[in-house]
Amino acid sequence: MIVNIEEISVKEAAEALHKGEQFVRQAIINGSLPGAYAKVGKRTNFFIPKKAFYDFAERFVRKEKEPLPQTMTQD
Repeated sequence: MIVNIEEISVKEAAEALHKGEQFVRQAIINGSLPGAYAKVGKRTNFFIPKKAFYDFAERFVRKEKEPLPQTMTQD
C-alpha cells in the first residue's frame, strides 16, 4: 500500500514562518520539526509533511503572537 503524504517545500515553510530557508533546514536537522527529515546523497533533500509543519508552525506562531498565513492553514 502506497500512502501519498502531502509535503511543503523548505521555501514555503520559510515564507510562512517569516524566516530564512536555512532556519527551516536547521530545524529539520536538529529535530525541532518532528516528522520532517533530510535525505543525504549527492545533495541533501528535505521533506516536510504538511501535518508536521502545521504542528510546528502552531507552536512557533504562538511564541511569535502572529497567525498563520491563510494559504498555510489546514483544509
